[in-house]
Formats: sequence, structure tokens, C-alpha cells
Amino acid sequence: MIEVISKPAMLNTKAGKRQIAAYRYRNARYILFERCQGEVARFARYLQQTHSYASAYISETPTKRIGDKVARIIEKTFDLEPGWLDSDRSQRWDQRLRDAIGGAVHPLDQEVQQSAEVDHERWLNQLTVLPDAGPQLIQTGLACQQRLSQIQQQIEQLNRLQRAIVSKSTQLYERDLEVQLIAQGYVVQTPSQEQGAVFRIWHGDPAIKLCLQLRISLVFEPVFQMTPLPPAVREIVAIPFVEPHSQQASYVFMAADARSSRFDASRLHWIDGALWLLGLDGNKQRDMTSALRLDPLFNM
Repeated sequence: MIEVISKPAMLNTKAGKRQIAAYRYRNARYILFERCQGEVARFARYLQQTHSYASAYISETPTKRIGDKVARIIEKTFDLEPGWLDSDRSQRWDQRLRDAIGGAVHPLDQEVQQSAEVDHERWLNQLTVLPDAGPQLIQTGLACQQRLSQIQQQIEQLNRLQRAIVSKSTQLYERDLEVQLIAQGYVVQTPSQEQGAVFRIWHGDPAIKLCLQLRISLVFEPVFQMTPLPPAVREIVAIPFVEPHSQQASYVFMAADARSSRFDASRLHWIDGALWLLGLDGNKQRDMTSALRLDPLFNM
């Protein structure tokens, strides 16, 4: 029977629970390295559970927090007093374990992530002088390898997230821009799977034969046409930005060239009723008000 440990009232708060989750993760990782030689599979065998079960709680990238029930099971399995996992024991870790674990906390907590960054900075500073002893140097090398692996995983996660954001944002902006263009009287052929994320736009005045081939640029790197465009077609980009007061999306329309590929929409600001691109010094650099309309591009 698992003993239920009563906690102080402050630990029942949201912040308190996050702190306990951090302590449990740190201490479980301590057990992993001290009692199981860093092998998750061995830790799982102690618990009489599967590797995936243990990995979910104590791996470098856990997917679950160690709750009360699991904490008590771990303590009982490794002959620790009830509540042992719930306290800060980082001061008792020897140097070898601090190098190997680096004070890592639970990646699922935002506040804990900030603590991990602080520990990471401190750890890097410690490496300015490498140990002279062979065993310590090997341990430091293993710790570097672990951290590099973790950082690479985080970078890959961020890259996947960025790709997903760009993909979803592009779809949302495409629908929004189509509605705006049709409302302004343009004839719009929306993107299709065959032609890619390209709008083809004709002026409402049938006398204007020019067709604008438009792409939405979220990363300010327009994809240029690989084959020459017909004389009656011009490639342009629509760079979205959000007006701070209305929180509505607006678009700056520019010819697809080197200038538009370097355009930074975060420097757009409304000043005295005009849309200005500010320089790095914060001063007005260029009046972009006319770029809010497509008509000038039909007349170039």
C-alpha cells in the first residue's frame, strides 16, 4: 500500500506543484545515474515496468510529470523514505553527478525551463577550466555529449514547430487576402495544388491586361519564378503585418526583388496617418502608405 504524504498548504498551489515536479525529476535522475548507471532500461526493470513507461518520466525529454502515486512507487522500489523525492537535494549531489545531470529540471514546465537555462550558463562557465584528471575529463565529455544531444533535439522540435506555424499561417493569410482582394474588386484565381501557393490577380478594369502573380511572404524570401514570366505577368509578394491597434492583418505589396527579400515588416509603424518603415535608429526611413494598394503595381 502506497503511503500518502501530506504537503504544506503552499505546495498545493500551482507554483508549488511545479516546484515539486522539478524536485522529483531532479531526484529521479539522481537515482537513475547513482543506482542504475544512467540506464533507463535498468531503472524500468527495478520498477518492473516497460522502458517506455520509465522513459516518459525520467528521460532527457520526458512527456509526463512524476505524480504522487509514481513518486511513492519509486521511493518504495529504491528503499527511500516516503517523500524523499519531494525535497531539494541538489546540494547533496557530488560533482560527478552535477556534471552529468547539470541540475536539469522538468522540460514540461516553463518556469523550470528558465532555471535550466541558468544552470546551463553556469555549467558552461565551469568548462572554461577543464579537469586534469582522466575520469573527470571523461565524465565532462559525456555530459557535453548529453547536452549537445538535448540541444539538437530542441532545435529539431523548434524547426518542426516553425514549419508548422509557417504552413498554417500561410493558409490563414491566403484565405484572408482572397477575401480582401475580392472585396476591392479584383479578379482572383486562388492558389491550387498544381501551381503552388500563387495567386493570379487581374484588375477590375478589363482594359488593364497585366496579370499579377502573387505569393505571400512570411519569411521575407520570395520564391522567384525559375522560368521567365510572360510580358503580361509580373511577380509580386504580399508581406503581412498586424496593426497593433486593430490587431487586423494588412499587407504591403512589393515587386519580388532583392529589396523585398530583405524587407522587415516589424519596422512598419503608423505615424500621423501614414505607414512608415523605420530605420534601425528608429527614425522615418520610407513612406510605405502607397504599398498598401495593388493598383500602383498594375501601372508600373
